[in-house]
Amino acid sequence: PTIFPPLPGLEERPWRDPPPPVAKALEGCLAAVQRDLARLENADLLHYDSGIVGTGRWSVHPVYFAGERTDRLFWPELAMEETAAAVQSLDGECTAFPLADVLFSSHAPGTTLTPHCSWDGFRMRLHLGLKIPEGCGIRVGTESRHWEAGRVLAFHDSFEHETWNRGQERRVVLIVDCWHPGLTLAERDALLGLTRKFEVRALLAQLRVPEAMAEPLRLRFAQAEQTDAQVRRFWRM
Repeated sequence: PTIFPPLPGLEERPWRDPPPPVAKALEGCLAAVQRDLARLENADLLHYDSGIVGTGRWSVHPVYFAGERTDRLFWPELAMEETAAAVQSLDGECTAFPLADVLFSSHAPGTTLTPHCSWDGFRMRLHLGLKIPEGCGIRVGTESRHWEAGRVLAFHDSFEHETWNRGQERRVVLIVDCWHPGLTLAERDALLGLTRKFEVRALLAQLRVPEAMAEPLRLRFAQAEQTDAQVRRFWRM
């Protein structure tokens, strides 16, 4: 991880083998996710112009981002209600955690993401394969794997990882973050209390949110803090 140090005692490994039960549970939600994906077929997705795009084009449609339902906030006509409900049903979901993502991720042919690490090791990342042409893959740590349509890859993005689409068609996966299985409920609550404080959340968002989304999210953060039980539990308001 590049910002938050490893939590003492928390197991660190690139891939989750065997896949945890939540991976099978997400695979069971495939039909609901595919129905939402069909609504995005002709949509103008958000071009994620980050510093890790080596070649090509990486486009996303965020459902949860920075701890908020960003699809409802920015694209209400493309709110992914079935996908959101499916993710909320998962054991260990962490959609309220400001460092967690739930998003449809599309790589155009020829797209590569260069080697990079996430900010933290508090999450486990799931990739549900949706549209997977030949020639696509991901490396986490020292091992490379390939997506399969309808199947989940589970890994920790705190380890160096990179992806590629050397095929001729678009690759689409649903990215879903869940809590690291080794975190206790008390540790999860403390992390939510720390990161959902307005000043902390706004700073974290500033580092990774597109400029056009920044101010509406800051307003949403401020509103949410007024009734956020975790913030009030850990901060003197």
